[in-house]
Amino acid sequence: MKQTFKISPARLSLIATSLSAALLLSACADFSGIKEQATELKVTQSGKADSVRWPDASWSEELGGAQLSQLIQTALKDNPGVQLAATRIANARALQDQLAADRQISLTGNAESTYQRFTKNGMVPPPLAGSSESNNQMTVNLSYELDFWGKHQAQSRVGLSTEQAARAETESAKLLLSNAIARQWVQLQKQAAQLTLTEQQLKLRKDWDSLSQQRLKAGLDNRSESQQNLVSVANLQAEALNWREAIAQTKLQLALLAGQTPEYAASIATPAALHKADFHLPSELPLDLISSKPEIIAAKWRIEAMRGEVELAKNRFYPNINLVGFTGLSSLGLDKLLKSDSAIIGAGPAIHLPLFEGGRLRAQLTGKVADTDSAVLQYNQAVLNALKDAAEQLQTLQSTALQITQQEQAQQAAQQVLTINRQRFEIGTSNRLPVISAELALISQQKNMAELSARQLDARVNLIKALGGTYPATQQ
Repeated sequence: MKQTFKISPARLSLIATSLSAALLLSACADFSGIKEQATELKVTQSGKADSVRWPDASWSEELGGAQLSQLIQTALKDNPGVQLAATRIANARALQDQLAADRQISLTGNAESTYQRFTKNGMVPPPLAGSSESNNQMTVNLSYELDFWGKHQAQSRVGLSTEQAARAETESAKLLLSNAIARQWVQLQKQAAQLTLTEQQLKLRKDWDSLSQQRLKAGLDNRSESQQNLVSVANLQAEALNWREAIAQTKLQLALLAGQTPEYAASIATPAALHKADFHLPSELPLDLISSKPEIIAAKWRIEAMRGEVELAKNRFYPNINLVGFTGLSSLGLDKLLKSDSAIIGAGPAIHLPLFEGGRLRAQLTGKVADTDSAVLQYNQAVLNALKDAAEQLQTLQSTALQITQQEQAQQAAQQVLTINRQRFEIGTSNRLPVISAELALISQQKNMAELSARQLDARVNLIKALGGTYPATQQ
């Protein structure tokens, strides 16, 4: 006999009444007094956060040449910290995929078979009462959540914002790593320059000692001056050893930052001299660059994620409505399971109504709003920190530029003294000791210039970090 599945008018009326009641109860949701208190700082934004084009590391070649650029590229590929940050993107992407799957129809299968004895003293009628038989059921179950209140949209907002925040955090990790390597490279350049100048001083001191010994034998100098020069030689030898050790330590740091073993340090060539790049100091802070800094973009997306969480918390005030259904086979005894008379089918709404939650839902919403305020304040702090960092680096660059100008004057003066002493030596009115003394003085000024140049390059690298990895245009 053919069976059909029908829904009676009474049942349809019950379903309609339940849905109507759920819709009416949704109007009773009370969010009064729960709202954000913190206000975001307004910073000029050069584009939507999700359309930001992250700067590459091309600035590194301008500052340190091809070897620095290669070191940074190696680090971005192999450094565990960057790789760890990248896994957060995969986790956020997986969360989005999971939320997208939750918005689809859920279809599951279920099968069970239980062999049991049925009680004689219960509601089981004879002849089943007191007998033993297998209870079998196979069903296909369907479920679909009806979204009247924007739950799915809020979930998408959370998922997308979390993924974008993870991407920005990864870029921030790359920027910090690039900055650390570039700063170590500047130190390596300075150390190499100082070692070269120290070795030049040491050679001059040894020449001085040779001349001093000749003058001592001729009775033109006393032993005190010769001994004092030997002290200077010993000090320069110790200084050269210190610079060599510093170079080795810096190369080791660069190898580790690049995600390589200590043996990799031996392959890092020592720079010949401090790399100089033309640089134009901006007259004012480029706020549009600061607003694109990965750290700030990540903080902005965290605010969006928390606002999505607030929407989800509000959604819990409303009824949850699911359409559920099943179809399959059910029988007592396996021999009857696959017969047409064993068919079962059912469908209807499943409604969850939050009637009396004892203030739990308001407390949850209040907590999410407080978390959003916290995210806003963290964003504001990130903006202020970026502005402070950029301002400090600009101040350092301006101060260093003045010091370098003064140092150039001192160096020129030392060069003039050397020129005069060489002329006097060449015409025979003076011996070579004043020439050596002037050369030593000039090298001392060159050492001071090396320190200032390294400080200037370090400030430039830090300014690049403060501006989100963008290298300011060189002066035309």
